[in-house]
Amino acid sequence: MSGAPSSSAKTSPAQAIGVALLANLALAAGKIVYGQRVDAVGSVVALLAASFAAQPPDSDHPYGHRRIELLGALAVGVFIAAGALQIGWSGLMALVHGGDVPHADAAVIVGVLLSAGVAFAVSTWENRVAARDGNLLIEADVRHQRLDVIGTLGVTLGLFLSRLGLGIADPLAALLVLGVVGYGALGVLTRSAVALSDAVQIDPEKVREEVRAIPEIRGCHKIRSRGAPGAIYVDLHIQVDPTMPIVRAHALGHALKARVEQRIPGVVDVLVHVEPDEPDDSDVD
Repeated sequence: MSGAPSSSAKTSPAQAIGVALLANLALAAGKIVYGQRVDAVGSVVALLAASFAAQPPDSDHPYGHRRIELLGALAVGVFIAAGALQIGWSGLMALVHGGDVPHADAAVIVGVLLSAGVAFAVSTWENRVAARDGNLLIEADVRHQRLDVIGTLGVTLGLFLSRLGLGIADPLAALLVLGVVGYGALGVLTRSAVALSDAVQIDPEKVREEVRAIPEIRGCHKIRSRGAPGAIYVDLHIQVDPTMPIVRAHALGHALKARVEQRIPGVVDVLVHVEPDEPDDSDVD
């Protein structure tokens, strides 16, 4: 049973990333004029990962393909880190060895800043989709889009200050970009790796609260969760009256499953094991 009602109007991860990719490609001309490297590889990887992850469960992947999103998020995180390191390295080399002060006329600077504004607007919309679905892949792509935005703003600021006679401003801006974007890359890589390691995704107490809402269920234990934000799998054992008919016990398990999927954000499936409530049963995880 799905954790949330589906809607044909709901933006899918592939659609969100596709819109962001198209926006980046549309803005590529301005970046090329400016001399900035155009890098859409990260968004292409994210789009492919989202497309594969959207495939329904099959005999080889009975739990679905959502982990491909986590692998895609890891890959995008690596692209973000590589981009940040490239910008930071160029800034460090400029500080150590010096370099020519970059030049660009006012029209180019304004055009690139407008491009950065559009890219930021698209990434902000994409970020809302990521927050709604708890999707790490879209979040990673947002960080990737904002690498371009922050890099453009940082380098443009350095260029402007260099034109005012502050030649050191451009490499310092590059190092600042390294710090900001590198921190974001670390967050994407860490969260993706944690999810892939099958770390606990929700507090067991949240599940217990839903169990307590069904009086006929006497207790629960062995509550486990795994997956990723937006695609959490839960399994637990519940205890019922030993004399309860199996049909009724089965119905209680289905009722709890539906309740957890509906009331705990991100849960997409719940596996409930029914046990008789006997003295030797333990009510601990």
